Amino acid sequence: MKKWSILILFLCTNIYAQSIQDSVALYMNLTVGEGGSDSLKLASSAKLLSFLKSMPYKGYDATKAVKYLGHKAGTNVDAELFSWSVPLKEKMAHYNLFKFKTGQSFEILCKGLEDEEEYPCCLFYDILGFSSGKKDYCVLFGWNGRKKSEEKSIYIAAFDEKKGVDFSHALLRLKGGNEAVSYTLEYRKEAGASLRHDKKGKRILIDHASPESSRFEGLPSMYIPDGTFDAFILEKGRWIFEEEVQW
Repeated sequence: MKKWSILILFLCTNIYAQSIQDSVALYMNLTVGEGGSDSLKLASSAKLLSFLKSMPYKGYDATKAVKYLGHKAGTNVDAELFSWSVPLKEKMAHYNLFKFKTGQSFEILCKGLEDEEEYPCCLFYDILGFSSGKKDYCVLFGWNGRKKSEEKSIYIAAFDEKKGVDFSHALLRLKGGNEAVSYTLEYRKEAGASLRHDKKGKRILIDHASPESSRFEGLPSMYIPDGTFDAFILEKGRWIFEEEVQW
């Protein structure tokens, strides 16, 4: 009898999750569709966000992926990330939702007004957990597009039910020894530079970008990957920058 109860619960949970995913797909079409007003797209995104928050943890079926919706399971952390961009008439809005196994969820929304944003204005695409001292943190990987360049960044974040997402922890040690809460790689638009972690989550690998010619030195919009790599290495709860590492 107990086995049947578990099976029925499992099937009901899956059916519920799939119905939510179908609703997400519907509102995603309204969010990214051409011809819709900015107000309609933002309202559709708000509805989409509410459906994703109500979805059971790990209830998203990646085999039936919703077009334009990014989804990534966390590495070394029981969390998953949903993210999408909303094309508005004069800017691009980014929506990010972090869901944890504990049932907590956190939103990071950017509607294109960077100096008015409480959080980093980017589309997050990955989440990596680590510990420093007795506290748990995450490295958030984000992307942002500019007129002539693109940026990929990492941010140190602490998630707290009362405080929200805290970006004040300087656990990155940059070249030269300075400590920072974030790091950004800027490069020529569509150059395809990479910023990602290894499978074990102990190294963050960075495409080293250089100017296409010496006359473009200091102009990140003219930088492209040069075939070498830098990295942040996790050592005793801090990420230490190293140059010229092997992939």
